[in-house]
Amino acid sequence: MKRKRIVSLVMALALILSVIPNVSASAKVKLSTTSKTLVVGKTATIKISGTKSVKWSVSNKKIKIIKKTNSYAKVKAISVGTAHLNAKVGKKTLSCKVTVKEQFSATK
Repeated sequence: MKRKRIVSLVMALALILSVIPNVSASAKVKLSTTSKTLVVGKTATIKISGTKSVKWSVSNKKIKIIKKTNSYAKVKAISVGTAHLNAKVGKKTLSCKVTVKEQFSATK
């Protein structure tokens, strides 16, 4: 009888601990870079580590997300200017500043 109670308490404790989110894991979430420069029409991949769930967004239409997963976002430079690629993980938002420059052609 006493043994059943101990086993039940241990099982309940294990269940409770498995539900509590891992706070230290969220502290390790980071982007591969915090700033990037692109030429109009070119693409870049920004990776994120330390998470299994992320929501990607951009601050304006200077860049466009062309592919997104839970481990990276591939962006394309649309027009000259500056935009931010945002990665929201839980309540934490990480940002990468993307500067888009004009492509210069060589003339003789």
